[in-house]
Amino acid sequence: MKKVLIVLLSLLIICGCETQEQRDIRKHQEEIDKVTQEVSTSDVPENAKKWLVDIKTEKVVTILCIKTSKKCGKMEENLDQIDNKLKYFIYLDEIEEEEKKVYKTTFELNDYTSYVPYIMISDKNKLLTTKTDITIEEINELLNDKKEENKTKEKTSK
Repeated sequence: MKKVLIVLLSLLIICGCETQEQRDIRKHQEEIDKVTQEVSTSDVPENAKKWLVDIKTEKVVTILCIKTSKKCGKMEENLDQIDNKLKYFIYLDEIEEEEKKVYKTTFELNDYTSYVPYIMISDKNKLLTTKTDITIEEINELLNDKKEENKTKEKTSK
């Protein structure tokens, strides 16, 4: 009888505890909730708020374009081929100045010259890279390179 109680108690303890994956998911959700609260109370255009939350908590590809660019039009048609779940395609000539300012000044974009398409890859509020006039295949290569860099950094820091 004691053995059965010990086994049942052990199972309750094991089943009642969060796994590392569950803790990571909960922690990430708490981080998203906190950032969402901060952004929702800030004086930022409504259309830019989701982008701000995402760039602060996720890996994001942001593409700045103008409607008259043929390269931008072609890239928009193939947006689903980018190997990242979060991507923003923004036509700068179709939004208000205040919103443009958010996209252009959230990160220090030293190389931004209004040449489009302008691509930013960020991860958890850190700008990883910026490029102009590259293909979707090149964007995917950059995403994969950044994944490899992060894996290498994680291994060396352990």
